[in-house]
Amino acid sequence: MILASRNLYHRARPFRFGCYWATGCICLLLLETARPWWQLVLTAAVFFLWPVMELAVTGRAAKASAFSVVRYGAFYCAECAATGAVLGWTSLPPLATAAGVVALMAGAAAQAGWRLLVIALPVLVFGQLVGTAVSPGMTTESTSWADGLSVIVLLGFSVSLADLSFRQTLRLNARRRALASRSAALERLNNRLENYIPQSLRLRLHHLPDGPDRRCSWERRWLTVAFVDLVGFTRLVEQSEAEALAEVLNDYLEALAGAVACQRGEVSKLMGDGVLVAFGLVGGARRRAAALDCLNFCQQLPQIMSQLARRGRSRGELLQLRMRAGVASGYCTLGDWGGNGRLDFTMIGAPVNLASRLQAQARSNGFLVDDATAALTEHAFSLGDALLLDIRGLGEVRAHPSVDRSRGSDMVPAPRHNKGHTA
Repeated sequence: MILASRNLYHRARPFRFGCYWATGCICLLLLETARPWWQLVLTAAVFFLWPVMELAVTGRAAKASAFSVVRYGAFYCAECAATGAVLGWTSLPPLATAAGVVALMAGAAAQAGWRLLVIALPVLVFGQLVGTAVSPGMTTESTSWADGLSVIVLLGFSVSLADLSFRQTLRLNARRRALASRSAALERLNNRLENYIPQSLRLRLHHLPDGPDRRCSWERRWLTVAFVDLVGFTRLVEQSEAEALAEVLNDYLEALAGAVACQRGEVSKLMGDGVLVAFGLVGGARRRAAALDCLNFCQQLPQIMSQLARRGRSRGELLQLRMRAGVASGYCTLGDWGGNGRLDFTMIGAPVNLASRLQAQARSNGFLVDDATAALTEHAFSLGDALLLDIRGLGEVRAHPSVDRSRGSDMVPAPRHNKGHTA
């Protein structure tokens, strides 16, 4: 509102000054007519002095933001009424009156467009009619100098208003192009970030209210989580080039993410070769359904390794590499963690820790399932007999191993620039 007030004042100032000073000059050029000289001199003095007085009053108010847009428009309408009364009282000739009217209306259009124009014009006409009714000298006599100056004023203000409109259009077009370019850049950035942000987090951010606290609220939710890791990946890192290692890892993670999506799960974290997968985040899945989806995903892991191995053999590259996983179910806390400079949306809770520990105890190309998940999937998924494991920090934990239905190949593509290893 402050900027709008200042903008109105500065845009209208050239038209206001030009209108009043040009009308004052026209009054002095009419001294040769039959009008009382004192009337013309008094009117000219009013037109010459009024802009300066108005600048001293409204200029200070505009800088101090004392004028709102509405109050400024009301002030301008009152000014038009008074000016119209003076024009009518002086009985200016038609050309001079038209010049004054066009100049004032150009100022109105420069301030607020046609909305202020349609209000100011009737006010100006009414004021002129009142001034004409009380005029001491009713004459329309003019001089060639007054008519010439009136024509110049008419043309000048018409051209000035057209130029103002043109420059304003250029500014608006430039601003529109800048906004369109920024919007396109933000859209490209949003498309790129979609692959970095899980679907559940995107939904949360979409419904996040505006305000100083722009964090996602913490939530307790029952989830089934799986921690998947590659066996022997540390040795592979020591032996391989970074570029070659990235190729192997990307193929593995891409296949893993596809299998997770097919089972309505979500990749929550990527930690090198370790992957934290959650089921039950999106869609309000029930506990049993989330647990079954997770076990179906884990059952596909040996097949994924076999497919990657066949892809590697087609390129003449073989590497002994296996995976293992741990599965646990329970309540997890979801939310933003960290400071204002760096936030991370993640989950914490006993199931996450347990899944990580079970993964470390699982056999190659197999997975271990905690008691809660086994109970949820009873009679729907075949698991091995319960084992009693002594896990550091957690004590004795019952876990169920996966059933080895088919021992597929555990070969995956080898790095192309393998150091110290022969395929």
